[in-house]
Amino acid sequence: MKVHLKVNIESKDLVNSSGSHGFDLVVGPSDTVSSIKERVTSIEPTTGFEQVLAFGGKVLGDDTRVSDCGIKEGDSLDFVVRASEEAFVQQLRELLQARALSPSELGFMYCHRYGIKVAQALKTLGKEETFETFLSGQKHIAVENGLVKVNSSDGTNPKNGAFEKALKEGGNETLNANFRVRVQSRSHFEEPNELGLIVNTQETVRSVKDRIGKVELLPCLDHRLELAGNELQDGQTLSSCGLKEGMTLTSTMTVSEDEFVRQLAEMLQARALT
Repeated sequence: MKVHLKVNIESKDLVNSSGSHGFDLVVGPSDTVSSIKERVTSIEPTTGFEQVLAFGGKVLGDDTRVSDCGIKEGDSLDFVVRASEEAFVQQLRELLQARALSPSELGFMYCHRYGIKVAQALKTLGKEETFETFLSGQKHIAVENGLVKVNSSDGTNPKNGAFEKALKEGGNETLNANFRVRVQSRSHFEEPNELGLIVNTQETVRSVKDRIGKVELLPCLDHRLELAGNELQDGQTLSSCGLKEGMTLTSTMTVSEDEFVRQLAEMLQARALT
């Protein structure tokens, strides 16, 4: 069935708001809110820490299916993106957790992760400067010898202050969690690396896996997340898993050549690329 989506970008940083606009989208009864959000952001690239889909004034949960919402042919839904500079910087810092990157590499990874160029992200936030200029003006990010990295000398980190405030806007508790990320294939095992993320207690295990996968940018065939030796299930929330502040989870990612080729083929669906 066809529904109408009204897209609105909310940002305290916007100098000039372009207002809302909309388009029609065909959805099925078994589609989840999460899958609809992904489709909308692929059509309408936006930046923002929080994306909300609402129907009849009620915010819909990510795991909710269309058939459970009472949505009918021709109904209108509201898709709201709440963008902020703090959220944008946090996204950049998460991409820099593994290693320092050049501005162009960071921009490429951001586009790969969020489906939007950094220039468009800055425009959404009302910023007119170049990406390099924006980075140099951030106290939580350092640019040294042509490489961008997390600034560890400013007495702050992405696990507190404005970054934590951005996560808490939804009213749920946030935690500092550590991840021991192991990458393996049929014939190769890499030394695990450490990754720190702010997580929301109401996030699902699936959501956390996706965040780790998009930081690592690997052709992952299988991804397991464990806490105290117990494998966590995708539908569980972190609060139901017993996760506490500062705990370490083990993330095991199995990569394969076949999955890598499949991902490349998927990217080539629209047109040929160099």
